[in-house]
Amino acid sequence: MNRIFQARGHFAVPDGTDVSPFLNATDVSQDDVPWGALGEMSIAAGRIGPRVHSWVHIHPAVTQVTYVRSGSLTVRMKDIASPEAYDLALEPGQAVVSQPGTLFQLRNDSETAAEVLYIVSPSYVFEMEEGEVKHDDAILVARTWEEVAAANYDLRALQADPYEAGARRAEALRRVGMRKGVITAPLEIEEVCSLKAEYDYLAPDGSEIRLLVAGEQGSLAHCVLPAGKASAPVRHRTVEELWYVLEGSGEVWRGRDGEAHRQDAIRAGDSIRIPVGVAFQFRAGADGDLKLLLTTMPPWPGAQEAVRVPGVFDKASGGGC
Repeated sequence: MNRIFQARGHFAVPDGTDVSPFLNATDVSQDDVPWGALGEMSIAAGRIGPRVHSWVHIHPAVTQVTYVRSGSLTVRMKDIASPEAYDLALEPGQAVVSQPGTLFQLRNDSETAAEVLYIVSPSYVFEMEEGEVKHDDAILVARTWEEVAAANYDLRALQADPYEAGARRAEALRRVGMRKGVITAPLEIEEVCSLKAEYDYLAPDGSEIRLLVAGEQGSLAHCVLPAGKASAPVRHRTVEELWYVLEGSGEVWRGRDGEAHRQDAIRAGDSIRIPVGVAFQFRAGADGDLKLLLTTMPPWPGAQEAVRVPGVFDKASGGGC
């Protein structure tokens, strides 16, 4: 982007500190930062006033780097691995990381304000509606650590279900995206996709592929490996696949450096996972074609995704490309 960004002016946030929007594609007030422009991160400027202690709070779904630009700051944290809270004293040029699920508090015990940067991944979501906070990636737990200790960490805010927190965040992202002009595919184009008589292409491993439905997060395909044939051995660079055997039987070999390889017999009704980066090869039994339903996540990017590797099945008795 051919422009310079700067902080836009601080305002008070629920944890008792001041924040200035800076670089956040999910912030509806930042029209000059297009949706998705920063990938999975956001940056905000923060200010913790003299003698100010923030609320003790928690981020259920995001990781935050707190970088001190000026002044001094103590961050009191308690993560899952620590039986007790601990303090980290920061000077300018230093930073701490608070991971999802970490209790933490920003404490400025000096007579001057502490200026900080918050680098958050994935992008921080703060949603306002009619002057009220509708969603905040931070959950306030208690005003002081003494309150937390007195409750023996048995506070309602700490009992939040991680799934529920993630679901609420996803719903907020959809609402914010609509306000920033993100266009979702209309239902009128979500047509039924039928299995074709002819295959769309031969996969890099040599099997026949018929494309089915595809979405933002994954794609579905029908795969046929003729009876008695073996696929070419490959490794996927970025996608994971889940297979379900529709018809036939065969074998699947999977291997990864540093681990014992495995070879499994499969038949109709079985399912199997091909993790990203794992080498694999499969062959169909002699009694009939091997037909699979393949779920690929994220959607299949193209032939360049598959890298040829050494395999175990004899291609002379098989077929592969």
